Amino acid sequence: MNEITMGGVTVICDEHRIVFKSRTSPDSQVTISSASLPDLLSFLQSMSPDGHEQRAGFRVPLTSASGLTTRIAVGRTRFAVRVLDISLSGVLVELPAQVHELIMESLVEVTMELANKSATLNGIVKRRIENKYGITFPDCQIDGELDPQGSLLVIVKAIERSWLAQQIA
Repeated sequence: MNEITMGGVTVICDEHRIVFKSRTSPDSQVTISSASLPDLLSFLQSMSPDGHEQRAGFRVPLTSASGLTTRIAVGRTRFAVRVLDISLSGVLVELPAQVHELIMESLVEVTMELANKSATLNGIVKRRIENKYGITFPDCQIDGELDPQGSLLVIVKAIERSWLAQQIA
């Protein structure tokens, strides 16, 4: 078991979990399973000032219970998609089997709704693995820096809070 103390927090790590314990409140602790460590590391790297993280934003994995509904429009054709992960710079979506493939570098319109918030963004198809597509939001970046639209920011932050709550529960 590895252990390090940083300020008022002791971090303990073994092969199953990482535990953050408060040194000032011994009963306060947060436990994250080892399966979630890659997501935690990606999040922490995205906060690094030296820019090692390649993505412009931290990606949050979604489950069907997230409540996010998403539609893509290509020309006049619109269809619902399942979002696998989301960030302030793009989404990874899974297309239904009956939908034809998207063309790499093609422009699409992505509309997302969560609770009473909605965001419609221009997207560019950047990546494909089977029926899963990575779509970036070019309007949310200026000179390589994130500059998300307000409604997208509200949606992504709500999903991040929900994901983090699940990880520490």
